[in-house]
Amino acid sequence: MQFDATLIPVQESAGAFPGINYRGANWSGHTGYTNIVQGAASYVTGSHSAKFGFRYHNNDSTFPKNYYNNSQLKYIFQNGQPNQVTVYADQASQQEQVQSMFALYAQDRWTVGHLSLQGGLRFEHLADYFPQQQMGPNIFLTNAVVFPAQDGPLKQKDLQPRLGVSYDVFGNGKTAAKFFLGRYVTTFNTVEAGRPRDR
Repeated sequence: MQFDATLIPVQESAGAFPGINYRGANWSGHTGYTNIVQGAASYVTGSHSAKFGFRYHNNDSTFPKNYYNNSQLKYIFQNGQPNQVTVYADQASQQEQVQSMFALYAQDRWTVGHLSLQGGLRFEHLADYFPQQQMGPNIFLTNAVVFPAQDGPLKQKDLQPRLGVSYDVFGNGKTAAKFFLGRYVTTFNTVEAGRPRDR
């Protein structure tokens, strides 16, 4: 789709259709890329099994990506007459945030007679990061405003233990009594790190 970047958008605040926008648009947007790498290895014998693995989750998000018309303007009309103008000094700027989650886990299972015991431990690290970014130079911002790279507000490390016991009551694999205990953490998107949670 082609856009005419020479047109300055107009919003009508009164008249027959208050709030209507015409003549052009601002074409800001966003992009996001997610990469996941994971793997595991298992060791299995008749009565014993063990598993080790990892997961790396990376999200590179750019929101917003600001793009306006060539004049970096927007007009507000009242009954067809201009009475206000908005200027955009953040033309061609963007906010990039990189999020990552890394996890390592190990689990072990032993079977003795009718009894099976299993345990596991998972380590997780959640972080976010802002690369260096800037606004300008452009028509209304002749000298660029540079924001140095910095870590985001969310840095979390967590250990999650898990324990399970099962007993084959009749020894035929059809009826079992099971007990599991574990600690699980709900993922919280780092984009929303500054937002209060609903209670």
